[in-house]
Amino acid sequence: MPFPLAADDLRRTPVVRAVEQVSAAVVNISTLSVKETAATPFVMNDPFFDEFFRDFFQGFRRSYTTRSLGSGVLISCDGHILTNAHVVAGATDITIFTGDHREFKARILGSDSRSDIAVLAVENPPHDLGCARVGNSDELFIGEPVIAIGNPFGFSNTVTTGIISAVGRSIRGDGVVFHNLIQTDTMINPGNSGGPLLNIHGDVIGINTAMYRRAQGIGFSIPVNRAMRIYEYILRHGTLDRAWIGVEVQELSSQLRSAIGSQLPRNRGVAVTEVANPSLFRGEALQPQDVILAVGNMPVTGAADYVMGIHDYTADDVIDLTVWRENRVFHTRVQARRAPDTYGILVLARWLGVELKATSGQRGMEVARVHSGSWAQRAGFRPGDRVLTIDDIPINSPQLLAEAIVLVRAKEGGVMEVARGRQTTRIQF
Repeated sequence: MPFPLAADDLRRTPVVRAVEQVSAAVVNISTLSVKETAATPFVMNDPFFDEFFRDFFQGFRRSYTTRSLGSGVLISCDGHILTNAHVVAGATDITIFTGDHREFKARILGSDSRSDIAVLAVENPPHDLGCARVGNSDELFIGEPVIAIGNPFGFSNTVTTGIISAVGRSIRGDGVVFHNLIQTDTMINPGNSGGPLLNIHGDVIGINTAMYRRAQGIGFSIPVNRAMRIYEYILRHGTLDRAWIGVEVQELSSQLRSAIGSQLPRNRGVAVTEVANPSLFRGEALQPQDVILAVGNMPVTGAADYVMGIHDYTADDVIDLTVWRENRVFHTRVQARRAPDTYGILVLARWLGVELKATSGQRGMEVARVHSGSWAQRAGFRPGDRVLTIDDIPINSPQLLAEAIVLVRAKEGGVMEVARGRQTTRIQF
């Protein structure tokens, strides 16, 4: 008897113990979606007739049902689940299956496609529902071992292991750029999406995502600290509003860098150009020509870093900033807010000379006015045109416009997708 017991002790590695601790909290998510598509009552292979029948039978639509599988993790024992937004996008019916083979219905509490995070709630959860322990994704080591649990290709509770390869990665998936991700060499396949990434202690440090289609032997995860900020905000408000601190910035040119200070760290920072509301600061308020060196624990090397660092937070958070001013470094804190709905409209009118308005039932926002002598007039904008996206962010509301404007102002330009009638074009500005 002593030999088998000793052998079992050797086999029960930290990975085994972590999996035993968390596997009951990992769920298989099955979704049902009903989609509609435009269709003609005839089968045609000629583009001319396709276009004719599309116009003539504009109201003829066909419905079809799709099913999909994904993963999730219970992060509260009263039935709250973190998963990916794309796992439950468009779902009309959601069923979850727990590690102990129980089946429950669930509903979406909130979802955000730009962060690829969704929060679900189990309907009528039992008192003995398991849940995972949440770790701290701000304290990761490159090279530390990690574990992914999910349901790739429908194989439930599949475990893969690897190490953290890098942090702060950016990838493009389905027209959206995801920033500040954890990169691992753990296999993340379709069906793994939404499952947890664990450290060796069994703590959830990330939510896995399979949005990067070309990945081979590379996995990406959303840091759990960001996912938990989104979760807590959705619980309070039922939707997600990203942080806005009323600060406009610009890239540091070599001339501006020399003017600000010779001791300014190289390849770091963005220059503050405008502070809309100094009263938001709980410490020293920012001023024009200050240089923001870091947002929280994230170093800022350029405007994209700054914007994505701010967007990691929600409108309820207090954000720590590291700032350079007159050859000294100091730290300050700012209370984030929801961007005013008028912010994007006013900035775009002042900057590019085009005024937009929201209209119901249509994509994008409509051009209401073009200022004489403005960039928009020179670019050929007309009232009635529709701005569909800015830097691939759909502009379907003033709030989304405000978020997009914060991004492109920091970069001092971007790309608009504009529609006129049935024609669309992309315009760089």
